[in-house]
Amino acid sequence: MKTTISQLRKTIRKVITESMNPNHPYYDMVAEVIMRVSRDVMFGHISGRDAIYNECVIQATENEVGTHIDYIFEKVMARVEAMGL
Repeated sequence: MKTTISQLRKTIRKVITESMNPNHPYYDMVAEVIMRVSRDVMFGHISGRDAIYNECVIQATENEVGTHIDYIFEKVMARVEAMGL
């Protein structure tokens, strides 16, 4: 089963909604970082736990949500496993 970008976005929003309050000030940016890193994995630009974690660190830091790196990494890895990558 192939995952499209729109399906990926919907799934990520669902995962974040389950664990991060939509009123949180960084809600949208955290979702965006999760989507970007997940998309990079899906398209084969990055692979392997260490590379994915490093990309999470880079993206989170660039988007000023560095305090949420572990949360972002956890959600990205959940998506990677769900996609079977």
